[in-house]
Amino acid sequence: MKLVETVRTIYKELFILNISHSGYSANGTVQLADELQIIPDSQTRIHFNNYTMSSRFINNQLICFMRCNLFAPPATDPKIPFLPFDDETRLRFYITGNTSFLRKTDIAVTGAKQLYYFSNRFNAASGMFISNTAGDINNSDLRSVSLLAPEQACLAIVDVFSSGAVNANYELFTGAAHQLKSPEYKIQFKSKI
Repeated sequence: MKLVETVRTIYKELFILNISHSGYSANGTVQLADELQIIPDSQTRIHFNNYTMSSRFINNQLICFMRCNLFAPPATDPKIPFLPFDDETRLRFYITGNTSFLRKTDIAVTGAKQLYYFSNRFNAASGMFISNTAGDINNSDLRSVSLLAPEQACLAIVDVFSSGAVNANYELFTGAAHQLKSPEYKIQFKSKI
């Protein structure tokens, strides 16, 4: 008689970042993911390894997901992190765009001194936008490169903090057990066309 052991690994979205741009249609031949690159910084890659996390940018969404446990089995929801999550964790992503994206997008030419900054802690507008205002990003989202100190040149930085969001809806977790809320944040670029 053979004994079979079943191993179940559960992954759940930690957060989703929906990126919209009126110059790109959902069923067009060129998608935002073809012209934007979103990569984690070095500290975030360490967090990915330590907390069994990863991210993917597909279908105009940055999906950050992590390994989880069930909070109250056999119920399938809610889920909690497989490994306890530090309250002061920051996940940072760099957004860069190719020439085609920059030609189609109504944004300020910032040079090397400024970049766009989006965060669930500092500039969360209403409607799950993580820009300063709900709707199209604008110059109020610009920050000094010297203040943010990115590891590489980029168009924008997205910082998602594990706690301390300006609005409870923007938090990643709820309750003492850190149940995943899986918020869906938004950034909206304005088209030149």
